Amino acid sequence: MIGKKVYPKMIVDSVKFDTSAHLPDSAEEPEIISEIKQHMFDYGQEGLDEVVEVRIRSAWQDQGFFKVLASSQTQVVSSDSAYEHVVVTIHVDPGQQYRLGVVRFRSSDPDDREALAFPREDLRKLLPLREGDIFNVEKIRESLDAMKKLYDSRGYLNFVASPDTAADDATQRISLVMELDEGKQFRVGKVEVFGLEPGKAAALTSKVKPGDVFQYSLVEAFVKANIPTFLDVTSSEVLDLRKRQRDGIVDIVMNFQRLPKQE
Repeated sequence: MIGKKVYPKMIVDSVKFDTSAHLPDSAEEPEIISEIKQHMFDYGQEGLDEVVEVRIRSAWQDQGFFKVLASSQTQVVSSDSAYEHVVVTIHVDPGQQYRLGVVRFRSSDPDDREALAFPREDLRKLLPLREGDIFNVEKIRESLDAMKKLYDSRGYLNFVASPDTAADDATQRISLVMELDEGKQFRVGKVEVFGLEPGKAAALTSKVKPGDVFQYSLVEAFVKANIPTFLDVTSSEVLDLRKRQRDGIVDIVMNFQRLPKQE
């Protein structure tokens, strides 16, 4: 059996760029350099490349440089069996800067691409970019989160949005197609609350009744409102959603008895 490769831990002493193409936002550059210098990389060059790829590329892509390439090279200045101290040189090839082109929404259902639960005008408002604006990957991600919340509010618990981009180098525009897998709309089945006094539990069951379209935001808000502020726990530690996929039913179980007691 071949043993797993053991890397010495890489400690970055300094970081520099080998071209004039640093970062579009000059204020972000010291922050990223500091992050890389403070990081101890357990997987050598491979671990460093992953951080550079994510942090540097995302900074450029948020400024429209969608095809940016970033790489790094290291020079070992000292080492022993456990650690390597290195100087990192980062190379950035930003490529062209793109603007947003046409945005379209379609269903993932190949038999009916046009049928969607929400008007396209409402979905388009969730993307805070107009046609012609600098293409910004982070704002695209924010729009995906906003769509997920919108669909969750109407019981579409299995909703998934997949962005499909097409870059036109001649016009420096990126067209965007949001393919939406809406899934089934869920309604409320059983509602069970454990570990709360009846009056508090009734505050939920009066708003969330069997047969209602499931609204995740209502349920989550109730859970958060009843978790003591001194506890550092999430709603998922109390809330159990049991989906009956075939029937489009979700049973709601809240168990506040799971919470640790105050000492």
